[in-house]
Amino acid sequence: MRKNARERKVITNDEMSVGGFVKIIAWLLIILIGFTLITMYVTRDKKEKPNNDIQYTNIIVGSILNRSEEDYFVLVEKEDDANIQNYQTMIDKYNNKDEHLRFYIVLLSDPFNASYVADEANLSVEKITDIRFSETTLLHIKNGKITSTRMGDAIGDYLNKLSA
Repeated sequence: MRKNARERKVITNDEMSVGGFVKIIAWLLIILIGFTLITMYVTRDKKEKPNNDIQYTNIIVGSILNRSEEDYFVLVEKEDDANIQNYQTMIDKYNNKDEHLRFYIVLLSDPFNASYVADEANLSVEKITDIRFSETTLLHIKNGKITSTRMGDAIGDYLNKLSA
């Protein structure tokens, strides 16, 4: 009889081990399903909202004239210009209008644009490789050609009119 008691004890321990393992797996599945449901609930609101991305893109000087649009603006930013933040605000306001042209941004501080920085601007060029900027400049491009340029206070005045 003593041998049967031992066998029962071993069987009971094995059953308890299997039962504990099943309980752990069940709890892990419940937690996993809970996290999945919470994630789906939280991200559901984000999927339904419209995409309000800022509609200007950083480009390099060499690609100023070859954008896909026929008519657009390029703001060439000199990094030490204190008005950049104001310009960005006016551009954002302009982009919120129903009809607006696309804005591209060129950062003269980008190493790829370093060869286009000079003490004196040269904006009337036949080839883009000859263009030079000495300060923040706003360019209006139509059909791959620079149609107008603005520098200094004229940028703020023009952007103010556009965003009004």
